[in-house]
Amino acid sequence: MSRHPAVGDSCHCQEQVAESMNIYIPIEVKKREIEGRTLLALAAAERGHVVVLGGKEDTLGLAGRGLLKPGILHLKTLQPSLTTVANLKGYLSRGHVITSQDEESGMDRDYEVFARTRYSAETCSMASRIACWGPYDARTLRDLYGRGNDLNLAETGSPRVDFWRPEFSGYYARQQKALKERFGSYVLVSSNFGAVLNVRRFWDWVKRLRDTNHLVNEEAEYALYRETGDVMCILAEFVRMIRALAAANPGTQVIVRPHPVDAVGAWRGLLGDCPGVVVTREGTLGAWLRGAKVLIHNGCTSGLEAAVCGVPRIAYVPVESEFERKAPNAVSLRLDSLAALLDAVDAILHGRSLMFDAEHQQGEQALLRQRFSSLDGALASDRIVDEWEQLSSSSLEGANDWMKVRFAVRRRQLRAHMSRVLSSFGRGRPKKWWPSLTRLKFPPIKDSEISTIVSDLKSFLGRFEAVGYERLGERSFIFRSS
Repeated sequence: MSRHPAVGDSCHCQEQVAESMNIYIPIEVKKREIEGRTLLALAAAERGHVVVLGGKEDTLGLAGRGLLKPGILHLKTLQPSLTTVANLKGYLSRGHVITSQDEESGMDRDYEVFARTRYSAETCSMASRIACWGPYDARTLRDLYGRGNDLNLAETGSPRVDFWRPEFSGYYARQQKALKERFGSYVLVSSNFGAVLNVRRFWDWVKRLRDTNHLVNEEAEYALYRETGDVMCILAEFVRMIRALAAANPGTQVIVRPHPVDAVGAWRGLLGDCPGVVVTREGTLGAWLRGAKVLIHNGCTSGLEAAVCGVPRIAYVPVESEFERKAPNAVSLRLDSLAALLDAVDAILHGRSLMFDAEHQQGEQALLRQRFSSLDGALASDRIVDEWEQLSSSSLEGANDWMKVRFAVRRRQLRAHMSRVLSSFGRGRPKKWWPSLTRLKFPPIKDSEISTIVSDLKSFLGRFEAVGYERLGERSFIFRSS
């Protein structure tokens, strides 16, 4: 097996244990996944594999139609829905090998509840490898769906967490400088209110959760109503907090970062005319987080990221809830009053740090190590490629007919464009009152976006110089050794 490189190791590409394989990596949420999955694509292409990275239409869609040669399909979900099961069977029938890592992680909540909606014994059995974030999710999946040692789990860690590691601060240095020049000193507020600010109407959301087996029974459905009520109450207190925070600190910007599924304009509508507050989806969370004086959240994965990379963080819990996502709050300073929060932020802005006692720090580190396997040593990206290479076979090495693939992509893009044009004139499919959730979560990738990520990774890690990429579709790219 090839060795795991530490950060900055540029020699990993010298050691290969597999012939060139086809690897297809879909992205669902651009802001959340593009950096981690691009690093994963680079790590695989560095070893000579051919990678298609991007939207489901150009990865899973083309693979399912037989337009891409058999390869490794690295899925973000193994949901036990009828549609997912049918798709998995279709991929396998075409010779693809399925691996998976759920990008939503479930690390911010009771993982057993999460795992029952994201996996099943049937879907797990179809995966040749399930890449786990750490011992916590691996143990839960093994207890729920394992029979002896036949569950194909690998505690690789997640490429998303690679970017959380403290030594990756250098990767964000250029972006942090640009943010500081534009916004000066700022406090970051991370939204975790997709339940009530979702671009979909609540009843459409409930129906979708039911249809995809996220609501496993009636009690789970009724619990969702109670949880959404609690979220609404917490949201009201966050609006009050943001306004108060901006008023109390006129020399410091308050940056509000919407959740990927929050409706466009939701936060601006809630806050109204609020000087000193900027609502933006621009860029990725990593750069904003590292440039912030402090992060304020409630049960958000950003709290875990801040704990790993060493950014001061406050969990604002103004409303007690049975549905509190405790893990991110446990690694943050947990405050339940507005006065206490304003005092804590004032202390941070004046150079005083948030102090945790030794017992809290030990508990925090133990929690992080249970949830994330790749906090040091080998990057999770390289560990996952190691797992893929163990699955290598001649059936996964067929060369794609890229002219045929590109023709299919262009034809689909043209049909999609014509459908949007006809819809704008009131023809074709009836237009939904809400914008496309797919395009909200994953708008087209600009050339400048992917080139910046790739060039910054090459410069920071001192790797991937032999890897090139080219555009396939408006949301997809091909990576391979040049």
